[in-house]
Amino acid sequence: MKENRECEDVCAISEQNNMLFYGLADGQSGKKYCRIGGEAVLSEIARYIAERGVQCLSQYEYVDEIQYEIIKAVRKRLELLAADSSSEITEYSSTLLALVIDPETDDYIVIHLGDGGIIGDGIDGSIKLVSAPENGITSKYTWLTTSERALLHLRISFGKMSNYKRMIMFTDGADAIAHGANISMAMRKLLKERGDTCQIAHIVERSEPVDDASFIVIDRKSEGSSN
Repeated sequence: MKENRECEDVCAISEQNNMLFYGLADGQSGKKYCRIGGEAVLSEIARYIAERGVQCLSQYEYVDEIQYEIIKAVRKRLELLAADSSSEITEYSSTLLALVIDPETDDYIVIHLGDGGIIGDGIDGSIKLVSAPENGITSKYTWLTTSERALLHLRISFGKMSNYKRMIMFTDGADAIAHGANISMAMRKLLKERGDTCQIAHIVERSEPVDDASFIVIDRKSEGSSN
């Protein structure tokens, strides 16, 4: 706000009977259309999974084929946007983090490229990084949707939401939640005490983040359902 710049984080949430979709994309700083690119990428991921189903993908043997299909679909979408605006595709660069849950089976899939991450508060009392951030050459560089080697760094993982009481997705600016692979003591304490979502927001706000800081909290409401 002080620099009169727009937030470059994009948040997408869609809760339907057949699919619960939660996504975050952090646009690359200095790129003109990075927010548009982030929105397009999350939309493309939601479309891809809706057409195939979380359960079907989780049972598929060749994860590398899923990685290839996702990168191909994402690149095609960004190339079309770039062509329409007569811009370089890199102007649409962002990271990618999506958690998609099948509410009937409780199966989930995580699709992750770049930094940011997901913390899981397990029903067994454990607190862990379900998906950790990955930086590139230095801690200030990350893998993006337009990176040449994005295919090698797109990570896909599967699991059961029934193993968790809560999941927290966050962009790298929310380092009060986790810095790199290190979950903050404040967040561990809050999870142990089952603090509400507003308290998480207060932790992030009090840290006065220098970068855009976004997060999504997914709590299980009852056995066999997620929200």
